[in-house]
Amino acid sequence: MYWNDDKNQTFKSLQNFKNWLDTKGQKLVFAMNGGKYEPDNSAQGFFIKEYKTVTPLDTTNGSGNFYLKPNEVFYTTTDNNAVICKTKNFINNSNIKYATQSGPMLVISG
Repeated sequence: MYWNDDKNQTFKSLQNFKNWLDTKGQKLVFAMNGGKYEPDNSAQGFFIKEYKTVTPLDTTNGSGNFYLKPNEVFYTTTDNNAVICKTKNFINNSNIKYATQSGPMLVISG
């Protein structure tokens, strides 16, 4: 999961992300938006990058797509397992390497 470049500048678009990878001699094979964003381009809701919580879990109620229930957390673990769970069932622990929160949850029980 990428949000900022190595100078802490927000990508703001997949094209900017691709251009950044090009400067590093890397080829973008696949990319997609992994969450919702605030007007300042910060993550709306929970975001973990390399085991560090960047923004906290958002369990509040509100209007808009993000707050439609259930919303979800997608995360990967230290052993590279990918998990999608309802926000209300999410438990944060030291085994979570990357995570993002979004809503509404579109895939439930397979």
